[in-house]
Amino acid sequence: KRRRGEAPAAAIRRLLREDLGNLGHCIRLGDACSESEQAMSSRYGCETVYHKVVQTAMIVVAFEADDTIVMSRLPSASDEGRPLGVACLGTIASQDVLVIRNKFGVPSFFTWLTPREFDHIREDEEGFKPALKTWLENLSWATEDARRVGL
Repeated sequence: KRRRGEAPAAAIRRLLREDLGNLGHCIRLGDACSESEQAMSSRYGCETVYHKVVQTAMIVVAFEADDTIVMSRLPSASDEGRPLGVACLGTIASQDVLVIRNKFGVPSFFTWLTPREFDHIREDEEGFKPALKTWLENLSWATEDARRVGL
């Protein structure tokens, strides 16, 4: 999320530098496009124009994996094997999750969403938070269960 007064390009550079740990230098930025949407603000109860910049990027360089980058997913994709409370996530709950620790050791979690999935979650962020929390808490990050990433 952009900080107050921060330009979109500066926010992307900060994300690469601070949040992506060892992965930041492996990313080549592509095109960026601005999108605007008018919707009712759930917080203020009035029509609001939301602006966002969508930045495309790709991983372009192989890197040595270490303990800062780990991937996991729920052990079972069936509804019976899923923890209670994640059903509203649909197929998202079956996605791989990448955890990257930044230079301070703070974890950031990443997964791949379609624009529709992303927008669906953004429409009701507070409603999805419990399911997302349950999903992440039920992933196995033990060395034998999680996969070290070496792209």
